[in-house]
Amino acid sequence: MPADPPNLMDINQHLHVIDERLNHIEGRLVDMNEVLCQAYNQGCRSGAERPYKAIPFRLPDGGVELPETARAVGLPPLRDARAIENLEDADLNTYLLQYNIPRAGNLNRRTKIQRLKAFLGSTFPSS
Repeated sequence: MPADPPNLMDINQHLHVIDERLNHIEGRLVDMNEVLCQAYNQGCRSGAERPYKAIPFRLPDGGVELPETARAVGLPPLRDARAIENLEDADLNTYLLQYNIPRAGNLNRRTKIQRLKAFLGSTFPSS
């Protein structure tokens, strides 16, 4: 006697489980890319001789977007420590927001720059 064909509910349930697993894997790849960029940037010191790698922004839908190509913002690239230190206040705040770096309104500029540099992997001291 032939087996009953799988019903549509069973197939959809299996597809849902596979989709959840793929989303988890994608999230882990984003995490790994972020850590790899940070490690690379640590080896660049000031970034003057070897520019920093850009770390993509995490989008609410789970995707990523490079700061230089971000739709909503026209941010300057952060290729070295000097570029980070020379950010306009509005751009600095936008980077902190886009990277989900905690910042309180009472933080001074130097602390904001230190937090951004730490996130990016820049170990070069502020001037």
